[in-house]
Amino acid sequence: MRVGVNPAKAVQKAPKPAPLTVVMVTYIPYTSGYYRESLDVLRLCLESLWRNTANHTFDVLVFDNASGPEARAFLLEAHRRGHIQYLLLSRQNLGVVGAWNIAFQAAPGEIIAYADGDVYFHPGWLEASLEILETFPRVGMVTARPFLNAPKRWTATRAWAESDPEAIPEWGFYLSWEDYREFEVSLGRSEEEVRRDYERLQKAMLKVRYRGKEAIAGAGHWQFVAYKRVLQEVLPLPYSRPMGADVARLDEALNARGYLRLMTTRMYVDHMGQPGAFLLAHQAPNPFPRPPVHGNREAAGPLETCAPPAPGPVRPHFPPVLRVRRRLSPATPAARRVGLRGRKVQALPERFLAFAALAQADLVARNESWNPLRRLKSVAKSPGPTGLPVGPGFRTGGVGG
Repeated sequence: MRVGVNPAKAVQKAPKPAPLTVVMVTYIPYTSGYYRESLDVLRLCLESLWRNTANHTFDVLVFDNASGPEARAFLLEAHRRGHIQYLLLSRQNLGVVGAWNIAFQAAPGEIIAYADGDVYFHPGWLEASLEILETFPRVGMVTARPFLNAPKRWTATRAWAESDPEAIPEWGFYLSWEDYREFEVSLGRSEEEVRRDYERLQKAMLKVRYRGKEAIAGAGHWQFVAYKRVLQEVLPLPYSRPMGADVARLDEALNARGYLRLMTTRMYVDHMGQPGAFLLAHQAPNPFPRPPVHGNREAAGPLETCAPPAPGPVRPHFPPVLRVRRRLSPATPAARRVGLRGRKVQALPERFLAFAALAQADLVARNESWNPLRRLKSVAKSPGPTGLPVGPGFRTGGVGG
């Protein structure tokens, strides 16, 4: 029985959700075997999001598909500290599409930015995505990196590009060997198969210039930005399996309704995928030497010139499976990139060295040091008004914080 007046009635102003919701679907049933490094990869994914989306206010919604106790504990702690605003815990694995049907409807933002739990975000990913989303007409989804995408899933984009007088289409292949190999091998494909495909690719991609902006036809259901109202037109999506071909139904549904599926022309996100395969991609020799282009490279400068943050050098810590057993001389360029002169260190994959160097360069002005896999309690050093650690792009908890 209630006694007296509800104290909530004295509150004069209710917080509102952010206009953009970042949605993630997680599934880490245990931390051994195939999933041995999945929790560390998820930490790296979320911390790259929190660090490299500093210019926007956003909420994070995570739908957990019945993960094990270790992953649940991490997510609950992140929610308690205000880094995850909405945490949906399912008692059974509904699969990716089943989670989409619930999470996309539950997300309060007008814009939804979705990512699998193995995506690494670089600075500028959201700005570049929103620029395309707001410039091009009738956009269904925007992925923040180019990759080879099946033409049958962007026929509406091609039809628009060839018919709109303001659109300037151009066929070609806009991926360096390094970027193409990294993405394809992270999906589990063999090096030989990837090299064979790359050699025969010539005019497999469509780039479109529209009102002074450029985008590449195609998008990925593993990472994209979209208007919620557009996604609601195709929800709920039918599904029968937790993973597999069902996830492509989102791509097909948007394409069938005539929506554009587009990608940025530069690399703003990376798909970490299978850690072992990802590592092999970076150790293999390069038969097609071409300089890769990354969306944040101009701002950060060449990797060789990225200075470590004061007060001293920082040694990044990565999951053991991502380390190479051979020792690396401190005099090598790879060691110099992360400020490790004068000490023996283990060799790391080139892409992860790039992550560390670019993250450090981004923090130089703030005089901070950064370990991408450290625990949540040290993600941000200054407590907010509620006692929770906050920083650029963080919200202080609650509904809208």
